Formats: sequence, C-alpha cells, structure tokens
Amino acid sequence: MNIAVLKKDYSDKGGGAERYARELCRGLAAGGHKIFVHSQSFRAEPCDRIAHVRIPRTCLGGFSGTANFHRAVQKKLERGRYDIVYALSRTFPSDFLRVTESLHCEWMKVRYSHMQRFNPRHAGILKLEREIFKPSNTGAVICNSELARNQVVANFAYPPDRIFIVRNGVDHGEFRPAEILERREMRRSMEISEDDFAILFAASDFKIKGLEYAIRAIQGLPEAVKKRAILIVAGSGRPDSFKELAKKMGVGRNLRFIGRAARIRDCYVAADLLLHPALYEPFANVCLEALACGLPVLTTRTNGSSELIDEGWNGFTVPRAEDYVQMSQIIANFAESSESAKRECSENAAASVSGLTWRRHLDEIMGIFSRKSP
Repeated sequence: MNIAVLKKDYSDKGGGAERYARELCRGLAAGGHKIFVHSQSFRAEPCDRIAHVRIPRTCLGGFSGTANFHRAVQKKLERGRYDIVYALSRTFPSDFLRVTESLHCEWMKVRYSHMQRFNPRHAGILKLEREIFKPSNTGAVICNSELARNQVVANFAYPPDRIFIVRNGVDHGEFRPAEILERREMRRSMEISEDDFAILFAASDFKIKGLEYAIRAIQGLPEAVKKRAILIVAGSGRPDSFKELAKKMGVGRNLRFIGRAARIRDCYVAADLLLHPALYEPFANVCLEALACGLPVLTTRTNGSSELIDEGWNGFTVPRAEDYVQMSQIIANFAESSESAKRECSENAAASVSGLTWRRHLDEIMGIFSRKSP
C-alpha cells in the first residue's frame, strides 16, 4: 500500500512523538509498504521505502504553525494518490487520526483561564480540533490510552465505535533490565552511591511534565530519606528557575541536572524510581520505557500511561501533579522498603509491559487500516 503519514516534524531523534513516528514508518516500510512522510522538517537516515514530501512553512494568514501546517499539508495531499492517509498531527480530512498530542480543549483546562479561549491562537486551534473530530472529516481515531479515548468521547460528537485503543510499543532490545553488575557500574558512572535513593525525572519540557511538583515532593520527604534522595533531572529544558526553586525550598543539594542523556537507558537502570508528575499527557512513553527497563514508576492519573500501573505492584499513581504531599509519602515508603521488595517491584515492572512490542502495535494498526472501505 501507499501510505501517507502526516507529521509536522519528523526526526530520528527527539521525544515520544518523534520515536513513535519513526518506529511506525520503519515498521510499515519493513512490511513492504511505501511510506510518504508529509512534514515540514525531515531529519532521518535515508530509506528506500520512506519518501519525504516537503510541506512548506508559511507565516501568512494563519493564527499558528498548527493551522499553517494543516492548510499546507491538505493542499499537498490533493496532488497524491494514497491508499491510507494517517494523521499524526492536527489536520483533516484523514482516513485515520492518532491522538498523539494533548487534546487542546483539555489542555486549556489545565493551563489557561477561561478567557484565553478568546485568544486568536487558542480559538483557532480549538476550532480546528472541532473540525477534525467531525465524523465526516476523520474515518477513525486511534488512541494510546483509555484517558485519551474518554476525552474524545466527552468533548466531541464522534462515534465511540470508531475509536480504537492501540498501546504504544517499546523496543525491548534497547530498553531492558540490567544485570546487577551493569546496574552497579551505571550508578558508579553517575556518581550514585549504594546508599543513595535515586529518583529520575526525564522530560524535554520541565514545566508541563511537573518538575516543580517533583521538587516539592522531594522537599516534603522525611529527613532520613531526604538525606539520601537524589533527583536526577534529564532533559533539554531550561533549569535555572527550577534550581532557584529547589534552593529556596532547601533541597538544592538533592537535585542533579545532567542535561539531555545520550543513552537514556543508562538513567533508567541506574535509578530506583521514575517520577513523572505530568500535568496532562495522553500517554508518556518515558513511563513505558522505564517499566521495560525494570524501573518502577510514580506518575499522575492525568497521564494515560498511568493505566499501565498496578498500584504498588509495578509502580504508583496520584490523582494530579498538585498532589505532591501524597507523592512524598509514596517515595518515602518505597525508599524505606526492603531490598527484596524493591527488587520484586522492579521485576514486576519489566514483566508488566513485556507484551507491548512494536510488532504487536503494527499488527493492530494494520488490522484497523484493513477496515477502510475499498
């Protein structure tokens, strides 16, 4: 089949959305399909079965880059003939849309006052979103969590029987648990002692992913735990304001900013717990990757990947990012648990996502694609 994949920016590197697009296109190409990536930027290794269709960037007559991409990509699609059009960014019409980005109508509730709905940029994105979820504009919707599916149903008059949940896959060759000696070596290389309790926070956007609340959770730890707690912050966000906050709260020494990690698995296997207090996220791949590496996860139930957590068995959840007092209690209890209990939780973490592979994901996607009427 000739499959058009619509993604505003496509890269071999980057966060969860970029990784998803890469794995999807490579997997479909390996299955014998011809992939036409419609994007404004394309930073990837050449591949015989993956072609780039350049979408021009424009600044005229638009309220945002989102709207400009939508108009430009639809204009370009008129010139092509494709068996499937799969949208990974906000645009319509398409045969299939994957809810990768946060629904803007839900994001507005989290981050903005009601009056911001009249801001031209937000109003434009909200209007585009409403058009996308008209049944006549999108053939089917693919979500990666129950959270995302329920939000689509709650906000739009879109038929529930045309909404499918397909969990993300993870590369178990890349993201795997470490043997004891490897873990010790990773901790040694990151200057984490045997007595330290290492908490990993990994994100590209520190604010949206809740670093402020992670710092507050560290501040609320009992002194005995706080003395050996290290919050390792990995990512390319700007740290200055968060360093200042930590200093004011008396936990500056507990934070260690390491920048963007060249090999994030090293961080997963060296840490004792992943802390991901996201304000809102349809599905955080960082949680899936951590679990695959045997790292228990503490996240919010406003993050769709919290659905992977069996409370106390492979990780922990709190209702919202603002519940940092409860986070402190969970961290303290886990830090003070026995080594055998921690090891069991780690083993459970890896086992809980062992079936979530990219092969399974692609098979499910192709099963949904096959439902399209000829």
